[in-house]
Amino acid sequence: MSEDSRLTAKQEKFVECYLSNGGNATQAARDAGYSSTGETLRTVAYENLTKPDIQARIAARTAEAKIHTDEVLGTLASHMRADIALVMPGVSEILCKSII
Repeated sequence: MSEDSRLTAKQEKFVECYLSNGGNATQAARDAGYSSTGETLRTVAYENLTKPDIQARIAARTAEAKIHTDEVLGTLASHMRADIALVMPGVSEILCKSII
């Protein structure tokens, strides 16, 4: 947690759990260590998601993840379009023989 963070350690954990579990706020509250009753967890989850500091952290983390996702997809696309013979010399002969 950075010095300028306005989130508690438990709130930081909530954000981390929320993002890693696909957006299940109740499960994130449970995993972050909030009270274990179902109704209380739902209430805490709702309250956390309405707090501006938590919303901002989720938005920032999502934006960071999107950048990484775009980079990964770009790399995969460039590899997909690459000529395999440039990466693996001799593979074109193997491919040609297996087709025949």
